[in-house]
Amino acid sequence: MNGLLFEGRTLYKDSYYTRVPLAEELLDKLTNLCGTVKVNRGFVQVVAKLKQKRVSVENPKGVKFLKWTDKRSVCMLTTCNNRTCTIIEGTKGKLKPDAIFDYNNAKKGVDISDQIASYYNSLRKTIK
Repeated sequence: MNGLLFEGRTLYKDSYYTRVPLAEELLDKLTNLCGTVKVNRGFVQVVAKLKQKRVSVENPKGVKFLKWTDKRSVCMLTTCNNRTCTIIEGTKGKLKPDAIFDYNNAKKGVDISDQIASYYNSLRKTIK
């Protein structure tokens, strides 16, 4: 991320790379982080195992943890100041937190690109 830090940008990440120490470090460098997180990671493990459908917790450094259950549980970390984790209604009438709508809009193109690329396997072996 050379040249992109200290500009107030937002980094959207998937669950493999999203961690609380990374979010805190990026927040110190004036860069926001928003991404899904696996439930077996550090401090998230304690909060994520709660049986409530909606959980929103913020640590003293400004990292927000959000758990939302609709059809299945979604756990997110976000450091965006403008996200208050309020429930809003989407275009199709679905109610979700605002951070989840932002994450879905940001990752939409990547997910579609990955889906299309999976249809065409360029490394397929052929036998004549």
